[in-house]
Amino acid sequence: SEPGLAAEERHQALEPLVRQQMVARLRDGHVLPEVKQFLLGPWLGVVVQAVVQGGEEAPATQRVLGLVELLIEAGGYRRRVPPTPAELACLRMEAEDGLKGLPQIAPAHAARHLLDLGSALARWPRPAPDTATPADAWFDDDDDGTPDWPTHADLATGPIALDAHNPDER
Repeated sequence: SEPGLAAEERHQALEPLVRQQMVARLRDGHVLPEVKQFLLGPWLGVVVQAVVQGGEEAPATQRVLGLVELLIEAGGYRRRVPPTPAELACLRMEAEDGLKGLPQIAPAHAARHLLDLGSALARWPRPAPDTATPADAWFDDDDDGTPDWPTHADLATGPIALDAHNPDER
């Protein structure tokens, strides 16, 4: 029972750190909400479990972390082509393998997560991202840290002269 207690303590200590890193990684990309939900939900448990069991450099941990990057790429709003059926199948199998090793998630819940993730990734063309724009989204894609604030040219209307005559006005 001693190794089990040590593993549980390590799990509790690592989970907030891994969650913080995952949130930071997802903040950088424009990713489908279903992918974010999967990565911050059940997949976070898979990552923490892999780190606790094998350490950060273990092949199993690297495989689990590799899927994070693959899902972010596959679920990105900026993706130019839809994922192929083979790519979707591989992502699903990798996710399914990881979730099988997670004892705290019921198989029915794991299947539901996989179904939601798969249908979101397969949807093409991608739906428009949420209209609510976080403050850090105003930075341009070249990541030089300079704000990319909207200008007058970005507004839906154009300027008009105040003394312009409106022909519809009496």
